[in-house]
Order: sequence, then C-alpha cells, then structure tokens
Amino acid sequence: MFHRLPAALLAAGAILIAAAPLAHAADPVRHEKAATVAVPGINSFAALGGETWFTSTRSNTAGALGGNHQILGSTAKLGNLTAQLTANTRTRTVFAVNRGVIDKKPSVSVIDAVSRQVTATIPVGAGPNGIGVDEDSGLVFVAEGGAAVVSVLDPVQQKVIASVPVGSGPDQVVVHQGRAYVANLDDNTVSVLDTKAHKVIATIPVGANPRGLALDPVLHRLYTVNQANGTVTTIDTRTAQVLGEPFAAGAGAGRAAVDPATGFLYTSQAELGQVAVLDPVRRKTIGTLEVAAPGSIGVNANTGAVYVADGANIQVFARFAAPVLLTEPTSVEVAAGSPARFSASARGAVSTRWQESIDGGRSWTDLRETGEALTVTAEIRLSGRQFRAMFTNPTGSTTTAAAVLTVPSGQPTTTSTPPPTGTTTPVTTTPPTTTTTTPAVAPPPAPTQPPTPRLANTGAEPIFPLLTGLALLTAGTALLLFHHRTKKRETA
Repeated sequence: MFHRLPAALLAAGAILIAAAPLAHAADPVRHEKAATVAVPGINSFAALGGETWFTSTRSNTAGALGGNHQILGSTAKLGNLTAQLTANTRTRTVFAVNRGVIDKKPSVSVIDAVSRQVTATIPVGAGPNGIGVDEDSGLVFVAEGGAAVVSVLDPVQQKVIASVPVGSGPDQVVVHQGRAYVANLDDNTVSVLDTKAHKVIATIPVGANPRGLALDPVLHRLYTVNQANGTVTTIDTRTAQVLGEPFAAGAGAGRAAVDPATGFLYTSQAELGQVAVLDPVRRKTIGTLEVAAPGSIGVNANTGAVYVADGANIQVFARFAAPVLLTEPTSVEVAAGSPARFSASARGAVSTRWQESIDGGRSWTDLRETGEALTVTAEIRLSGRQFRAMFTNPTGSTTTAAAVLTVPSGQPTTTSTPPPTGTTTPVTTTPPTTTTTTPAVAPPPAPTQPPTPRLANTGAEPIFPLLTGLALLTAGTALLLFHHRTKKRETA
C-alpha cells in the first residue's frame, strides 16, 4: 500500500498544475469585422434605438442600418451636399444638414424616422455643418461657419428662432443637459450655449483644430479631438472646466465618437489607415481598427457595433466588452449591531452579484445580494471579512477591489463615582451662548475617476491550485526517494 502513495501524490500534483488557470491580462474590449455596406460618401452617423442613421454626401440621402447591418427600406432624398445629422429619440425624428454649396440653399431636412420621409425643410444661414438636438425642448442647434453663429431651430414652427454668435469656424455640435457645445476650428475653443437663454455662457480653450467632438453622458465628459496636434482635451460638462492635460490620440486624429456602453473613445486616423480605440479614463490607446482612409465614426450601444466610413463603404465592427467599473466599494468600520453598507456600479453589466471572503481574499463565496448595494449587520465575528461585487454580461465578468469590514471588539464606557453620602453636588448654571457661523460655499464636486477595469475572479485564485500541485509533487518525489533508499538497504 505504501509504495502506491508516491505515485498517487505525483499524479494528483500533475493534475492540479495542469488544471490551474494561468493569470493573464485581458483586453478591455475586442472587435470583430461584422459587415461591409456599400454606401459611398458617408458624412455622419446617429444612433436611434436599434437603428443607425447615416447621411451620404455623394447621393444627398439619409438612410438607416438595422441590427443586422442591412439598409432598412428606402433612403430619404435630401438637399444639396448633405452633411451631418442628429436624432431625437423621443420623437423619432432625424435632422440632416444640407450645406447648399451648389444650389445656394443651405437648409435642415426634417425626417420622420418611421416612414423615412422628409416632412419639412428649414432654411438656415451659410456654411452649416454641425447639428445637435435638445430632446427636452425639441429645439435644434446648427453651427454655421459662414457667419460664425449657431442657429436655433424650432421644428414645430419650422423656422430659425434665434442666432447666437460663437467662435470662429464653428463645426461640431453636441447637446447635453441644457447646454450646447460647439467646437470652433479656427480659434481652438469650445463655446458653451445655454439652450434656454440662447446665449454663450462660457468659452473653453482646447487644442489646435478641434475636429472631433464626442460626449460621454454617463461621466458628463466632453472630449475634443485636436487634429493639428493629435491630442484629446477632456471637459467636465458639470463645471465647464478642462480636466488635466491633453493626452495623445495619434497622428491625424479627427472625427470621434464615444461608446455609451463602455466610455471608450473612437477617433479616425486617416494618415495611419486606422481607427484608434482610446480609454480616456486611463488616457491611453487600448486598440485599433484597421480601416483604409477612415472618416466619420458612429457607435450604437443597442446594436453593440462601431460604424466607420471609408469613402466607399460603411465598415461595421461588432464590439465585445466586459462591464466597465464606475465605482468600487470602500472599506468601513462600524459598531456591532449597526448596518455596514457597500456599493459599486458598472456600465454594460447584465447581472450583479456580491461575494464574501473569510480567508483574506484567497477564496470567495457568492452572496444572495444581486443589486449595486450590499448591507451587512455588523458583528464582531465578521470583523476582517472582505466583500466585493462582480458584474457580468455575455462577454465576461469584471470584479471590484475588495472592501474590508472592521467591527471594533469593544465600545468605550464611561464610569462615574457617586458623591459621598450626605454631601450635595453643586449645580453650576452656564448662560447660553450664541454662535454665529458663516455658511461655506461648497466647491463643485470633483469628477469621479472610474477605476481601471479588472479581470473577473471566481473561486480560488489561480496561484493556489498551482502551489498545491507543486507541494504534492514535492511530497511524492520525497516519498519515492525514501522508498527507493529503504528498498536498496534491504537488498544490500
């Protein structure tokens, strides 16, 4: 029986080592080529639910791709030299700019997204290009390079109701929470308009030639891609302040789009024949899409796809990304009997579950809680336990860092000595005092820095099966040597 033990230990060790998962660094996002749609001269994209609308300057039309990346029905015939477009998701209306360079009739076409028919054409000023819509008011904002103004359109009245002077060379327009942001190419600024007052309330210096303008609505961040120096400037839309220094976007970076599901920024690099995928939180490039002569870019979170115009076609890439963390739980110290609360959040998650570790993070057990918050009634026996959240979608899982619960073992007590019998404790009366305080003006909240995405971790860490296997191999080898030496002595 004894002679079989070394072989069994060696076999068990080999199995554990072979089965031990290897630690590796996962890509936060990957892309696969999904389709090539032959539509020449694409100028702009706009997501509208499961549809991705586009304009073609070559044919002066607007159309939509469905979830299967095929053109839906017929395209709408627009005006001369169709440029950018935007969509109102509430009214399912699409607005497309017609530059009118040839026929001298610059205008905005109003398209019913259901029938795909033009329902109105609203004249605007010279040199229109960028366009955005305020879904709360329904008003449309058009950047007009000819007069360096932004025209405010009322689609109901079908006319321009205001004209707001902005910087030189206004181009891209993005609207977010009552503000319209206009990238001015010639003076390297972004004008911020109040969409109700119809006036500029701030002018923000950015990099040279801000050709791309893209919004992350979750983090309230606006990115300008500065083509002349290949950088990205980050603006906090809550404070209208630039966050940090510009970071590299690559040579010739131009048009840009943000994926609302991940927060990653896509920008075309025509000189390099690719689209750069940037993580603007970590301020670095995390991937590229190979596209010859890339131009306009669109992202539709509902279809999980990235759309890139290359002059003759629309190149469609399926995007696969595990959930991206927004917030992580923090360690807490609470008294026994009090609630200990942990919270975490991520975008792109389909499900959430909390996990607990009682051995310092070496192994984890799933808890019943499945929301973004976890509440634990503190007990002394729970002190030192760790908790984390795991977010999952069809692509994969992402876990937060662990938070530690600390429960003090004892509470401070106050003891008092009663006065001797027969004595009286004097009572001292203190007149009330009045304190005047000056209310402090709270500074604007600091922007949240989402944590770097982490790899999912289920059960024991990869190192423990590996170490156990090595230990079994060592023990098996030692026993085998001992067995051979003993047998050799017996035969000597």
